[in-house]
Amino acid sequence: MGLFSSKPKPGDTPPADGHKMRGGCSSHDMRGPKRDTFNKANADVIAHNKRMHGGKNKGGYIESVD
Repeated sequence: MGLFSSKPKPGDTPPADGHKMRGGCSSHDMRGPKRDTFNKANADVIAHNKRMHGGKNKGGYIESVD
């Protein structure tokens, strides 16, 4: 696809099985809110890492939830 494609990026579309995604941090035993797409859950993990870990990825994960 070209640079200005109207096709959505893979992480921007909701999962086909209808599950939501949730980011978390195993270092703090934290689980974030349910999000519609992988990219939104990943943004939560990145924001947490910037706030709590100085930008380093320590124990961040993304899980699929019902």
